[in-house]
Amino acid sequence: MKMNKLGTMTLSVRLIILGVGLLLPLLSIFISNYEPIGDDRYALGLPFRFLNYYGETLPAYKYELFTWDVFTRHVLFNAPLYFLNAVLIYLVIFAVIKIIVIVRTRNTKRSNPVE
Repeated sequence: MKMNKLGTMTLSVRLIILGVGLLLPLLSIFISNYEPIGDDRYALGLPFRFLNYYGETLPAYKYELFTWDVFTRHVLFNAPLYFLNAVLIYLVIFAVIKIIVIVRTRNTKRSNPVE
């Protein structure tokens, strides 16, 4: 992982984390279960449900949610909740990396004492 002298992440690392943060909520659609929220209404997405499906019958496969016919007629994409998911994932990944960097720098200072 690229760090500058002060131990902060470079822009390229932050952009990679941002890309992962934007991609993981979309991938969560495929691992989360349909959560019924009303008559003929279901929600998908993790940690916040940002994709709503309206219809009497559920699609056989979740990738069918992204076909033009189904997406334009039966799906509501809640963009604010999606971006909230992305920001939350970004912050968690960012914090975990910062903690790992802090622990590694403390361990290297202990193992290499300066006389």
